[in-house]
Amino acid sequence: MSWLGLRPSGRTWRAPDADLYKKASKALPNYWLLQLRKTIHTKSRIHLRGQLPHPIVMAANSSRLNRTIGKNWLAVGDAAITFDPLSAQGVHKALDSGLRAAQSIEAHLSGDDFALQGYARDVDHRFRSYLQVRQAYYIQEKRWPDSTFWQRRKRSEIQRTQSD
Repeated sequence: MSWLGLRPSGRTWRAPDADLYKKASKALPNYWLLQLRKTIHTKSRIHLRGQLPHPIVMAANSSRLNRTIGKNWLAVGDAAITFDPLSAQGVHKALDSGLRAAQSIEAHLSGDDFALQGYARDVDHRFRSYLQVRQAYYIQEKRWPDSTFWQRRKRSEIQRTQSD
């Protein structure tokens, strides 16, 4: 099982396991074209004209910026946290993050010296909560036990994040 996302230009691929796609494409020159032909919706969005140009592979996994605030800046939305596309939470969480950032900035400008630190703690808390819920869903998946995709997701992301 794999998941691929393709921008309309046909040049940028988004994949949760981008490292596997990069490795496979080095071993098999037509790997991208073979994978694209296996898709239903992505294939229909572009015209296949033989071999694809060398695509740019981007990771599409959950991540968190190590520092979400600094001197005269704070990270908001996808700049602060990205969510696994399987969770379908990215847009909602990004909009919520924007509202929370605006509230924190307003409080900071009104004299609350701890508003931005509170925003940073909130971002961290929300990401850790998301990882816990996501892990609970991943553990429930039993249909593809031999899939590298799902084996990777069975490992505890929370432990990996804490060790970063």
